[in-house]
Amino acid sequence: MKTRTMTRTQAELLLAAVIIARSTSYVLTKVGLQDMGKFTLLAVRFLLAFAFLAALFRRLLQIDRRTLLSGLAMGGIYFCVMTAELTALKTVETSTVSFVTNTAVVIQAALSRRWPERRVLFGALACLLGVALLTLRGGLTFTPGVGYCILEAFLYSTAILVTDRLTHAGADPLLSGVV
Repeated sequence: MKTRTMTRTQAELLLAAVIIARSTSYVLTKVGLQDMGKFTLLAVRFLLAFAFLAALFRRLLQIDRRTLLSGLAMGGIYFCVMTAELTALKTVETSTVSFVTNTAVVIQAALSRRWPERRVLFGALACLLGVALLTLRGGLTFTPGVGYCILEAFLYSTAILVTDRLTHAGADPLLSGVV
C-alpha cells in the first residue's frame, strides 16, 4: 500500500480543522442534548458519520476481517468515550468538560509510559494551566459530572493507545476508523 505524506502546511490546516470541529461539537452537542437523549444523539452522530465516510471511501466494500474487528473494537471504545462526554455535558459547563477532557494528553503519556522531553512536557503543562485559568473561573469542584469528565479523559487516552496498537497490528487504519 502506498503511503502519502503531508506537507507542514497541510498538517497545520488539518490540525486547525480538527480543533474547529472539536470545539464546535461541544456547543452543538449541548444543543442536541436539549431535544434528544444521549443514546439517540450518539446513534444519529455515528450513523451520519459512517454513511458520509462509507460513501467517501468506497473501498470499504473490500474490508478484511482484521480491519472490521479492529474498527468494531475502536468503535466500542469511542462509544464509551462519547457516552461519558454526553453524560458530563448534561451536568457541568462545556468549558469544564473541555478542560478536563484535554487532560487526556497528559494521561495518555502516563499510560503509555512514554514521556516526552522535559521542555515539551513543561510546554504542555503550561498550556494546561493557561486553559485552566481561562475556563475554570468558578473553580473546579468535584461533582458527578466532573467524575464523568475524568472517566472520559481516561477512556479517551485508552482509545488512543488501543487505536495505535490495532492499526500497527495489520489493520487498515483508514478503514478501521470508518467502521
